[in-house]
Amino acid sequence: MSTGLRIGVLGPMTATVDGREVALGGPRQRAVLAVLMAARGHLVTQDALIAQAWDERRAPSPATLHSYVAALRKALEPGREAGQTAGVLVREHIGYALRISQDAVDAERFTVLAARGEELLRGGDAERAATVLGKALALWRGPPYAEFERHAFALVATRTARGRPARRLRHDGSSTGPKESPRRKVGGANGIDDQSR
Repeated sequence: MSTGLRIGVLGPMTATVDGREVALGGPRQRAVLAVLMAARGHLVTQDALIAQAWDERRAPSPATLHSYVAALRKALEPGREAGQTAGVLVREHIGYALRISQDAVDAERFTVLAARGEELLRGGDAERAATVLGKALALWRGPPYAEFERHAFALVATRTARGRPARRLRHDGSSTGPKESPRRKVGGANGIDDQSR
């Protein structure tokens, strides 16, 4: 596993390795990675990966998928030597899975920060809550999986991302995530929504 890997899905999908952005390829290759990201570490069978990434378009040959996987492995693990077993995008049985830490994904970091901010707010520490929630909101660069909004997998992943602790922060109704600044709302009557999942 590449400890310097970071992947962003709260907006257009991005990836960096040791702070440097890496190229993720064309739209279909990026879709392959996005499907695996949306699965959050679970196995995606080869057939399901093709069906979701191509989304009702003419399915490619397995060889095309394999070439995309190879290119993504090279991008996400640039230091991996030829013949060395992949540690990030791994083959398991009849499919693939991503093996990355939660901290490597902006959506997962948002979940942790938002929950921590709520905890601080409930404990009466509005100042620190505002700082933590501000960091959480800053992770949003646009709608989750923005470039894949018409793909079925992205609709589910977007609902999941927006349905985490973000649901407790007031939304402006758009698909870009929480909008109001926690420094204006935190501690006030309108800062936290009483709805539960």
